[in-house]
This record gives sequence, structure tokens and C-alpha cells, in this order.
Amino acid sequence: MPAPRDAASLRPPEMTIAEPLPRPLRIVSGGPAVIVMVGVPGSGKSVLGRIIAEAIDAVVIQTDAVRKRLFPRPSYTAKEVRTVYAVCHRQLASALAAGRRVVFDATNLQERTRDILYRAAEGRGAAVIVVAAYAPETVIRDRLAARAQGRDPDDRSDADLAVYLRMRRSAEPIAHAHVVANTCVSPMPVLAIVRRLIEGAPPVRA
Repeated sequence: MPAPRDAASLRPPEMTIAEPLPRPLRIVSGGPAVIVMVGVPGSGKSVLGRIIAEAIDAVVIQTDAVRKRLFPRPSYTAKEVRTVYAVCHRQLASALAAGRRVVFDATNLQERTRDILYRAAEGRGAAVIVVAAYAPETVIRDRLAARAQGRDPDDRSDADLAVYLRMRRSAEPIAHAHVVANTCVSPMPVLAIVRRLIEGAPPVRA
């Protein structure tokens, strides 16, 4: 795919969960799986995660939703983050024990946090698919500005521009094989890849 002339030119409409998903993409075979979403605030990972979950009949475990329930006015401190992730990891374990597919929606920017998810999946014989969401800087800033105005009723995150700038500095390379998803274009190619990987992926190995 040719590179855009500049970041500002990459401004197609946002994806929405209302976008129709063709029936052939819904998975009817394959075992349990954990879809590990990775991305900074504003990258579009949560919208993409919801679309993937609908397509593969997965439950969504979203750290932003859990944080909102536990901390109505979050501060994103290390202690707060540990509490939120502990709750989400318990939810993940329960979902996998029930044989469900799971979309784990969090920034997951550091390898140690991703490794916990890999090991949880391995313990249940589930496949792991890592989806790294990205968007140009200008698009991310526009999305965060829209978040501040409350334009998306499904947006559970309170992460603003300051949180984004802090978090992006902590991002670590993804050692696991992963799918890179441009959230400024149609999600259909990503859905097709996820479907193929779930149907043929072996359990993750540590």
C-alpha cells in the first residue's frame, strides 16, 4: 500500500460499530481465543475491538469500563492500574474457563502486561492473536478532542491528550507475532485475518 503524502491527508470517516458485518465473517468453528488489543489512547483499538468481538462472538473485557466502575474519577496511578488489571485478569480467567473467546481491550503497551495474557491463554489451550491498532498523530489528537466533548456514547475512556503523550513513551515492541491495523480504513481485512488465524492458530507457546 503506498504511503500517504502526509499525515493530515489520512482523514477518512471513523469506523463505527454500526457498520454492517457480512455473515461469512462470523466464525462457527475453532476453539477459544484471546484477542489482545494493543494501542495508545485514541488509536481506535476499542472501536476495532468491539467490531472484532461482534464478528467472532467474543466477550469484551475492557479496562476502561472496569476502571470507570471502580474509579469514577480515575487518576491512572500505578496502584489504580494494578487494581483494574487484577479485576480484568480474573474476568479473563472466568471467560476462558467457560470456553469463550475474549477480546481483551486495553493499551497493553508493555511486554510484561501482554505476557500475562499469553500465559493465561496458554493455561487454557486458547489461541492468542495480537492486534496492534494505529492511526496518524493528527487523527489521534482529533479523536481525543472529540472524546473530551463526549461525542461517542460507547467511549468508556477518560484518557486525554496528556495521558496519551505519557503512555506513548512507555510503548514497547511487540515480541509476539501480531496484526497491524490501520483504524482509519475499513476493518474488513483485519476481520478476515483474525478469522483465518483463529481457525488455524495453535495455542500460544511461552
